[in-house]
Amino acid sequence: KYKPYIDPETDSPKIIDGLPVMEPLKSEDSEYIQDLNKQFQLFFGEPPTGDDRTLQNSFVGTLELMNKYLDDSAKTKGRQ
Repeated sequence: KYKPYIDPETDSPKIIDGLPVMEPLKSEDSEYIQDLNKQFQLFFGEPPTGDDRTLQNSFVGTLELMNKYLDDSAKTKGRQ
């Protein structure tokens, strides 16, 4: 993850050519969610039911979950 770079001279986020300058966030400052049930809820917007948590353990199972919980626009959002 990244955070905005704060220019020490102006004490505000630095912008170059209309784009914000970003700097890496230290790993100790990042929040890592390791609970798979919480991850499931973040990905799909609701808690897992039935065999959903088991499906999350494999690539093919995750694709099945995407087809179950995500609409077409959500599935193609990252292809732009």
